[in-house]
Amino acid sequence: MDNYVLLGLLVVMIVMMIVLPMITQKKRIKEFNDMVDSLKASDEIRTIGGIVGRIVKICDKEYGKTIILETGDKGSKSVLEFDVAAVGLVLKQSSKKEKTVEQKAEEVVNEEPKQETIVEEKTEAKTTKKSTKKSTKK
Repeated sequence: MDNYVLLGLLVVMIVMMIVLPMITQKKRIKEFNDMVDSLKASDEIRTIGGIVGRIVKICDKEYGKTIILETGDKGSKSVLEFDVAAVGLVLKQSSKKEKTVEQKAEEVVNEEPKQETIVEEKTEAKTTKKSTKKSTKK
């Protein structure tokens, strides 16, 4: 009887060792496909080879999807073409709508205090001018 229990445990462990990696691998593949589908021009990425750059264009070729990546400093930019499978990590995703909303919010927040301080300064300046005029008349 003990032999059957040990045999059953062995079978369960072997099945777990085969099935669990398959489940986690499917999860990783799904996450990668979602990441690739969300790529846009002007996103910053790092390839699996370690090259960091900005996506210029995403192309659909007959043999698969490719990205054109711009990398390098201002004086020495390079343009390279990679298969999307070479994308290792998205460093910065750009979304123009979010940036404009954030910029507008910052502008509104930054403008209000500036206007208030200008008004306060003008009123202070007027009061000091009036007081100096009165003192000169006396």
